[in-house]
Amino acid sequence: MDKKGAVISCVSGVAALGILTGCFLLNASPYVTVTEARKSDSDGLHVAGQVEPNSIVSDFSHHEVRFKLRDAEGQVLPIVYTGAPVSSLGTATKVVAIGAMKNGSLQSDQLLVKCPSKYESKPAVQ
Repeated sequence: MDKKGAVISCVSGVAALGILTGCFLLNASPYVTVTEARKSDSDGLHVAGQVEPNSIVSDFSHHEVRFKLRDAEGQVLPIVYTGAPVSSLGTATKVVAIGAMKNGSLQSDQLLVKCPSKYESKPAVQ
């Protein structure tokens, strides 16, 4: 391959890499706080936190579960979840709700749920 061909190949490779990186960054879903989520009009928001005790309400007629999620800053956000059933929501130690804001709540169709592990040590009884 001559120098001209090598230069064209190199430039084409860099351009392709730039396009792929740009597409990835445009489609990446950021983790946001409750405050940031309330200001956002994006889809695919990831809001992490803990489920507020006694806030889980199942609405079988609408195939949804509603609960409140408290983020690390202490802010609370209503979640309306319409995805596959999650039986461990009440015992979850951390939840990530993925969706978009609508009418003051996060409309989520996907949850990532972290449950207590049987391998974690239990707190000592005092």
